[in-house]
Amino acid sequence: MGINTNSDWDNLYEYVRSEIMGYDKTQSLSKYMILRLKGLMTGKYIENKKIKNISDYSYKILLYTFKFCSLNIRYSMQSNTFKDENHKFNYILKIIENNINDTYLKLKKCKQRKKKLKQSIHIT
Repeated sequence: MGINTNSDWDNLYEYVRSEIMGYDKTQSLSKYMILRLKGLMTGKYIENKKIKNISDYSYKILLYTFKFCSLNIRYSMQSNTFKDENHKFNYILKIIENNINDTYLKLKKCKQRKKKLKQSIHIT
């Protein structure tokens, strides 16, 4: 659903780092977290070039899903305890995995509506 660019990745990374994980400017996501994020795009637990991709979500779809689920994520972070940052991150990504197709379908419907609207405007 679109071509990925470096700025799309940067936007996703920054949102997850600061808004979701609550990290400050001196902290970064771990390599494990980055591979987990990239794995979401391709339908894998963790990104691995040796395993065939099952899906092809864009960075924008992931970002929209994080934003759509942000209240649910914040509530979950307050109401659960985690043994470490990876456990916390895996929990967050499970929420995202459960909502990514809904977000994709909502965006797809929105694009279809825009297309129909543009066509109806050109007709009149």
